[in-house]
Amino acid sequence: MTRRSCAGLVLLVGIALIGLVLGTRLFERANAFERVSSDMRPMFEAGAISALEQDAEVVTTLARQFPSYLPVVATRLGFTRAQFEDFLTQYPRVERGLGQLPSVGDRLRTRIEALGEESGRFAQADSIPTKDRSTAFVPWFMLIVGIVASMAGIGMPAPSRTGAAVAMLAGAMVILAPLATQLPSKASTADEMHRNLGAIMTRETLERAEADLSLARSLDVEIRTRMLPALAAQTGRTDAQLLSALRTSSPSVAAALDEFPGALVRLSSITKSLRGSLADFQTAAGIRYAWIAWSAIGLGVVLLLLGALSEAGEVAVRIRETDHLETRQRRAA
Repeated sequence: MTRRSCAGLVLLVGIALIGLVLGTRLFERANAFERVSSDMRPMFEAGAISALEQDAEVVTTLARQFPSYLPVVATRLGFTRAQFEDFLTQYPRVERGLGQLPSVGDRLRTRIEALGEESGRFAQADSIPTKDRSTAFVPWFMLIVGIVASMAGIGMPAPSRTGAAVAMLAGAMVILAPLATQLPSKASTADEMHRNLGAIMTRETLERAEADLSLARSLDVEIRTRMLPALAAQTGRTDAQLLSALRTSSPSVAAALDEFPGALVRLSSITKSLRGSLADFQTAAGIRYAWIAWSAIGLGVVLLLLGALSEAGEVAVRIRETDHLETRQRRAA
């Protein structure tokens, strides 16, 4: 292959690297990837998922035990069954809310479990390209190598052998840097994480989560500010005495009732954070990063081979020229 042919192909490979970056909107996606990672990082810190699971368990405990627990407490407070049922009719929102709360708890637990399953993959994806470098470094690296390769292709037809050396160096860099940082493996892990979180990170799912938590907050307010004070008043007790009776009757339900507001605050905060990251997640997850990594490595291999072929061709030409000169000298002698 002639030097000029190699030069043309090196130029095309350089343009292909630049096109890979610009055509896939890699700068935009890498920046979105970085923002999503920053938003999600607190969710995957040590103990964070366990804490969220405990919060979901509070909701589940209250949903499953509170409806059967209330009549028992009311009986101990002196209500007949008929009196208590009549009392509950004054709070239809509580009855409806308690009927929906088990489904709310199940959906919360499912979402948190899905997040927890991605903790290992998130750690890998969060280290692209390395722990101390931003994801935005990757498109810049590819773009610069593409520009260098293009310049090498333009300069290769010149008598100097610098163009071939630069092409081989650019090829070696775009091969070795991703392999040294385990970029293909990390990118594949990020792709899998994006696929798995895709079921959670949709507008419909997050709106459903917000509606679930809004219902739970309304139920909490209705129970605390209206129903329990009214129950205490009808039995001639203070709010503190009623709460003491609740704790004696069922410590687990009373504990869940105490923890319910805090659990809802934390779960709402996570849901709000996910909702705020939704647009960035959809941008970041819109392409397969493993494909980009292997495409860049493949182009690097081509660059390396073209540079080597150009150099080999140049060496062969010089050998032929030397042989030709020596032949002429011998004939002249």
